[in-house]
Amino acid sequence: MRTQGFTLAELLVVILLMAALAATAIPQLASQEADQLDAAAAEVRAALRFARNEALQKGTPVLVDMETQANAISVMLGTCKNPGIPLTDPRSGRSFLVDLSQRESTRHVGLNAQVRVAGDRSYQGLVFDATGAISEACDMAAAKDKGKPLSGSLIVLNVGEQELRLTLWPATGRVSGP
Repeated sequence: MRTQGFTLAELLVVILLMAALAATAIPQLASQEADQLDAAAAEVRAALRFARNEALQKGTPVLVDMETQANAISVMLGTCKNPGIPLTDPRSGRSFLVDLSQRESTRHVGLNAQVRVAGDRSYQGLVFDATGAISEACDMAAAKDKGKPLSGSLIVLNVGEQELRLTLWPATGRVSGP
């Protein structure tokens, strides 16, 4: 007659059940992370495409501020030295702002903008000029133009162990990546 504890067979059954549950849950979590990265990449691409198109249509510089700490992207008229008024989002009628931390599909995604300039420095702001090219890298905190961006500037999005890299092409203003 048993008075307390579990038999070895009972413990093995519980361990096997837990292993089976973990084996099905882990791939689903990885899939969710990939979906979150894809959603965030689509949001970032849309923000940059909007900013570039506005610069082309208005024939004036458009500033993009990628606030890494806040996981947000705002778009406004102006340059690094002379930021202007925020542009209006045609979908919402409000100031254009992509806040990854406020959207369910991108809440856990980290944003790290690396607009590179000579001297191996990078900044979180950029300016599209009237031709649609990326003409300036900006130190947003100091409102200063830090020079012409280099090819290979990146926007890195990450969730957990996974990351996705979008590459900026300053001469054309295009963004590439998966």
